[in-house]
Amino acid sequence: MKKLFADFKKFISKGNVLDMAVGVIIGSAFSAIVNSLVKDVITPVISIITGGTDLTELKAILRPEVVDELGEVVTPALTLNYGNFIQAIINFLLIAISVFLFVKLIVKIQKTLDFNANMREAIQKKLDNDEELNTLENKWMQRMAKKDPENLPKKTPAPAPAAPAEPSSTDKLLMQILEELKKD
Repeated sequence: MKKLFADFKKFISKGNVLDMAVGVIIGSAFSAIVNSLVKDVITPVISIITGGTDLTELKAILRPEVVDELGEVVTPALTLNYGNFIQAIINFLLIAISVFLFVKLIVKIQKTLDFNANMREAIQKKLDNDEELNTLENKWMQRMAKKDPENLPKKTPAPAPAAPAEPSSTDKLLMQILEELKKD
């Protein structure tokens, strides 16, 4: 019995089961919203278009009801309730469209979040690589200054090892973009 309980606890605590439970709960709430949209908004509009006809009341009588002399129904009518079928099709289409649009919105948001994360990572890599290049350049300049101080490149004097290099305008722009992305 303890093993069964432990197995059940392990099963129920898996991420997939919890995700599915959350999905079912959200799905039922979403279904209630779509059902209200169909029943309270779309059906009245369709009723106006069809001249006041309620789709759910549309039916074909296959066999009329049989009534005795007292007015009591002896045999109920046999009807083909095609109006309910039409309403079910409309409900299905609206739910499918709603779910499609909802999933499309979620995918778009996810892509935006992924793009921002990838952009942050790329900018950080660029900044990290530039720091490595600056460090390598500083080391090279120090070695050159020790080996042959007269042949150092004239355009770029050797930077002092203790003072950090001023970031370039590109690095400054990338840092600003990175800060903006972190705010999101």
